[in-house]
Amino acid sequence: MRQQYTPIFQKVLSSRLWALSPATRCVWLWLELRCDPEGYMSTDVAGVAIGAHVTGGEAREALEVLALQDADADPEDPNQGRLIERVPGGWRVLGFEEQRDLAKREAKNARTRRYMANTRAAAKAANDVVPVTPCDPIVTPPKTKPKPTTKTFPEDRESPLPPMSRSVALDKLPESWKPCAALRAEATMAGIADLDARILSLRTGPIGGQRGVLPDQLDNYVRSFFGKWRTWDETERAKAAAASKPRASGGRFDAVPLLEPTDKHRAFAKKHGLDLDAHVRELQSAMVELGAKRALEMLGERLSISLRKRKGVSPKEAA
Repeated sequence: MRQQYTPIFQKVLSSRLWALSPATRCVWLWLELRCDPEGYMSTDVAGVAIGAHVTGGEAREALEVLALQDADADPEDPNQGRLIERVPGGWRVLGFEEQRDLAKREAKNARTRRYMANTRAAAKAANDVVPVTPCDPIVTPPKTKPKPTTKTFPEDRESPLPPMSRSVALDKLPESWKPCAALRAEATMAGIADLDARILSLRTGPIGGQRGVLPDQLDNYVRSFFGKWRTWDETERAKAAAASKPRASGGRFDAVPLLEPTDKHRAFAKKHGLDLDAHVRELQSAMVELGAKRALEMLGERLSISLRKRKGVSPKEAA
């Protein structure tokens, strides 16, 4: 059974993540270990709390802290210090694919080092072998030709193969060949309605590749196309059905309303010099999952967290 694993490097111990609360570290570690190979985790706040063994408030606070930008982050960091981001249906661990690729390169380098070490050890062992003195005779075994394995038969004795197997392979479907009743019945059961038209298309080109097809294998050769022909028919029917359906005039997110902050949010952001538009843009993509009411609540919570972070007070201390 394949065991899923997640690469985690020692640099985590010297990052800002290790300075966060234990509940926040547990939530981040649980997301790292439970996400898919692309870093996505489909769950809600209650699922995170149950999986990470923290309370609902700690889980919500940890998710908000992990999604915030870090002013002291590496300038070359494309995520600006953010460790996760909210996506429709759950969260995505940022930088997860880069960690996986780095782990693959480290594993490849380790295998290369072991291979080179074994190669050098084998070469050294070969050089340490005691050479043969001239007094020791070197006996070379005589070269013998391999015996032929082809069996010959007397002129009065025929080959044990059946006559049809000794026939010359055909590179085209003969005009004289017609599908038998059993083959037609199998085609009907497989959903092939136009068997004669399909066979006519086979007559226009070579069959069997470079080796051709033996005359006694023509039925099996035609039978091997049943699955491919049925797949083609299903694809054509699906395309026709999709083309007959009227397309919607708008895009995927046309029905999603815009997140409109209240006057209270605007006054709070203006009073404390906070970037209200940035928080609105982050929550706009989650409108489908959260709803307008919950999105406005989270907007107020994020403004408060940003203000407390600017003043140097952590959300847990302020609570």
